[in-house]
Amino acid sequence: MHLSFTDSPNSTLGIEWEIALVDANSLELVNDAPAVIAALNAAIPESCDGKVSAELLQNTVELVTSPHRTVTAAVSELREMAWILKQIAEERGYKLISSGTHPFSSWADQKVSDSDRYQNFAKDYGWWGRQMLIWGIHNHIGVADKKFAVPVMNALSRVQPHLIALSASSPFWEGINTGYASNRTMLFQQLPSAGVPPLQATWDEFEKTIEQMQQVGLITELNEARWDVRPAPGWGTVEARACDGTGSLRRIAAVTALTQIVADGVTRGTHTCHEPDPEWLTRFNKWQAARYGTDATLGVIDSKGRKSLTDSLQQIIESHAVSIETLGCAEAADDILRLATEDSCANRQQAAYTAELDNSGDKDKALFKATEILVDEFDANFV
Repeated sequence: MHLSFTDSPNSTLGIEWEIALVDANSLELVNDAPAVIAALNAAIPESCDGKVSAELLQNTVELVTSPHRTVTAAVSELREMAWILKQIAEERGYKLISSGTHPFSSWADQKVSDSDRYQNFAKDYGWWGRQMLIWGIHNHIGVADKKFAVPVMNALSRVQPHLIALSASSPFWEGINTGYASNRTMLFQQLPSAGVPPLQATWDEFEKTIEQMQQVGLITELNEARWDVRPAPGWGTVEARACDGTGSLRRIAAVTALTQIVADGVTRGTHTCHEPDPEWLTRFNKWQAARYGTDATLGVIDSKGRKSLTDSLQQIIESHAVSIETLGCAEAADDILRLATEDSCANRQQAAYTAELDNSGDKDKALFKATEILVDEFDANFV
């Protein structure tokens, strides 16, 4: 199999942001995205190159930036689109959230989008497919030569735990307090084509893997390989898909900067590209981040065996100093470390839930308070 790769300038970036509609009073999810998307497409000015698209469920609006050189420019474009979306939503009596999961709305109440792609997805994956009531942030990083695509994928696989921890926002599922910082991570990997990418070293190996996946019927097209990190040949990028949705543009900037500098270190040749970690270690570290967020301790193959996630982040930032300076993302890179020591969205939801439960003993009120955290986080971008 030969997969055509559309070369992109190294380290350019694009961001995909999945946002959910909720009723302003009940905070239940609302299946009105088709109408909202139509209104948003009509309202976005021609000067904005970003795009709007539907997603699996009719409660979701996805904002997609055009390619950018800097994190600042990409986030600015997202902010412009999100502000217009917010006004349209509020005119209809809705609020906006972005998180890994919704604290209490049920997957069974959500409508699948009308496209054949999404209808087939729901049919093929059945009960698990219908349970994908989740949202994420996806980052595309440009790669000028396909020979770098797999090394970049391997490098980004190593920072999956850091991306998961920084964006963790999904401790609740169907009204259940799961105890996980990112329950979305655990849900999504149930699909047979999702999760940690298989170990590969070269572009030829990647092509062979995709060919074999198609031969056995696991996928019918490349986009159905829903790994946490994957090459996207049609765009000339490598796509990082591990992050929970987050309503905070500040956090989006931080995880995007982390993705960009790690990829840039490989293509620029300023950061040694080691052999990828064994799959068992990648899976373990991914689970650590999903369970404990920024309190995770990661497995490392050395004499100590474990390292705190924050210490690991510090090492990554220090070792990518050239990329940080060259790409002009020093502010966002500094924020990576600050956010690692602040309460995550998952922690703030947990705290609001626990405080209300202790006060009133009413679980429904406690879940509502947790959901208010998500609404407030999104609205804070525009204060």
